[in-house]
Parts: sequence; C-alpha cells; structure tokens
Amino acid sequence: MKDKKIYIKAYLNHNLGDDLFIDVLVKRYPETQFYLYAPPGYRITFSHLKNLKVYETTMFGVRLFNKIFLKMGFGQDSFDHFLRNACNAIVQIGGSIFRISDKVYLQNIKKMLPLIKKGKKVFIIGSNFCKGFDEKFRRDHYEYFKRAEDVCFRDNYSYQLFHTLRNVRRADDIIFGYKNTLPAEEENSIMLSVIDFKVRSAYRKLHNVYRDKMADLINQFVSKGFQVKLTSFCEKEGDEDMIEEITACSSLSKEAKDSLQIIRYRNDMEKLIHTIKSVKYIVAARFHAMILGLLFGKKVFAVIQGNKFNNVIEDNGWPLESCRIREIDKLEPEQVLHYFENSCKIDVSNCICGAEKQFSALDCYIVGEDSKKE
Repeated sequence: MKDKKIYIKAYLNHNLGDDLFIDVLVKRYPETQFYLYAPPGYRITFSHLKNLKVYETTMFGVRLFNKIFLKMGFGQDSFDHFLRNACNAIVQIGGSIFRISDKVYLQNIKKMLPLIKKGKKVFIIGSNFCKGFDEKFRRDHYEYFKRAEDVCFRDNYSYQLFHTLRNVRRADDIIFGYKNTLPAEEENSIMLSVIDFKVRSAYRKLHNVYRDKMADLINQFVSKGFQVKLTSFCEKEGDEDMIEEITACSSLSKEAKDSLQIIRYRNDMEKLIHTIKSVKYIVAARFHAMILGLLFGKKVFAVIQGNKFNNVIEDNGWPLESCRIREIDKLEPEQVLHYFENSCKIDVSNCICGAEKQFSALDCYIVGEDSKKE
C-alpha cells in the first residue's frame, strides 16, 4: 500500500460536496500517498489529511517549474503533467463531471488516454452522466470509459448508458460513506442551502422568483418559532451572493432578518457539517445538502434544479417531498412545514452500505484482493 502513489483528478472550486469526496477517499486509505494539483486555498482545506500532498498552482516551485517548461515549448501546466506521470494510478472523483456544457471535455479525455496507454490505471468514481448530449459526446466518453480500470456511477440512468462495458458499475453516492462522530445537539432550527440561479443559464429567469420564495419560507419558519440558518456550500458558484440578496429582500420581515444565522463554507468542513447535524429540518437546493441531511437523519425538502436529484430519489424510492425549480412560484411555505411535521425520517442504511461499493475496485488495487473491503 505504501509504495503506491495516487493522483486525484477532481472538481476543485471550494465546493463542500466535492471537497468531501476527496476527504472520504483519502481517509479510506491512510497508508497510501495521494497527490493533488489545486488552486490556492486547498492546502488549508486538506491540512488534516497527512497522506495527501497538495501542490497549489501559486506555490513558488510550481510556478517556476511551469514557467521554465513553458519557455521550452511545453504546456502551461507542465507540473500537473509531471505529477500525473509520477503516480501509479489516477482517481477521477466527482459528481456531475461529465456535462455537455463542459467545452473542454475532449481536452480532458486527451490528457487521460495517453496516461492509460503508458500503463496508468484510471478509476472513475462517484459520477453521473448528463442528459441532452449528442452521439459524438456519448461516443467520446464510451471510448474513454472502456479504457479505464473501473467506472462506478452513482445513478441507474448513467449506468444504463454504458452498461455494456464490463468495467462499468453503479453504487450509492460516495458521501453516504462520510463518517463524522463529533457530537451535535439538535436545535429547533431549519437550514436552507441556497444556490445562485443567475449563473445557471437554464434557470436564470427564475432567479428573482426563487429569491423571493426563500424569503417567504424564512418568514414562515421564523413566525413558527424556528431559528433559520442560511448556508453557502460554494462561494465561487454564487451561494453567498444569493444569501446577500435574500437577506436584503424587502419582503423579509425585521424579525426574520434579526434572527437569521449565516454559515459560509470557507475551507472549514467541520463547521458546516456541525450545522447540518444540529438542525431539525433542511430545505436543500444543493444536492449534497440533501444527501448529508439524510445521512444525519434529518427531514429534507428538496428544491430540484437538475436530473441528479430526481435520479437518486427515484433509484432509492424515497418518499421525499420536493419542488422543481420551474414550479417554485407555486410552493407554499405551509406545505413545506406540513411535510416536515407530518413525515417520517427516511432510512438510508442501505445507501450507507451501498456507498462502500464505489471503492470496491480501488480497494482491490490498493489494499489487495485478500484485504478487499466488503
């Protein structure tokens, strides 16, 4: 185990869900050395992971390396290329990482295929595939997936697209395998995870409607005696901008404004995790706010703005109340409270066990067949 070096390819934008993917992965194999080429701030985010070496793009040595090799005619991120080649295997980990909106997907595939030809093993873990793609997009990924060592999706829809490949599997979302034992006393509070629809072209016109509806929900919750906590999972994707707009909303009552608590994700996973564990109910616009809420035994109401919500809810048959973002104007605050107060908690014990299977092939590679985790 100790002699294997693993390069992590992930979505690195200081998003709690994606950062937790890396946290779960690295903690699972404490005797294995992992490497990450990342934007500034990630050395702080993962400072608690002693078997993860983070090379930030702004580090002096990294910048010097890239500058020298750029003058020699190589690419801008030569250090990243060097790091991938220095490792035995690559783990591409993430959720919605295969999207038609990703204009550089061919460039990413072209970076990976030569490494596979050199004998590097590639494990693709925890992802889902987009909808609305053309045949070329699907075929390009088919050719990539069939050369990987293992591909494990998190939903049946994605699995069915590529199930003819013998190395393609499906298991539950990786975050169901996240373990946190820190105590948190449940309060009479409701958490709202919010997102900024201005940066999502498909839903941009619904931005103001969503903002105003969140203000209505907060007013209702506060009037019923609940403490409301607004949470940002990703500053760079506009969560904090939406929080500012909601708190400045003219329809928000003074009582609500005075009592609101705001929690921002800024490299400190534990702070936001503690918030999720301490609240009673969750209104989740963030996918992993829903997953973490269910993991910690909370009642969750989902604001659905992507197929990944529907796919995982339908795959598991959860009796989880939700509202599509396109119908957010019809949502009544009383409806949400009625659901919270009259529904039962959803049992996700099968998902917790199922999430282990995301790593079954990687377990075999790192730990060995005799020590394979079930």
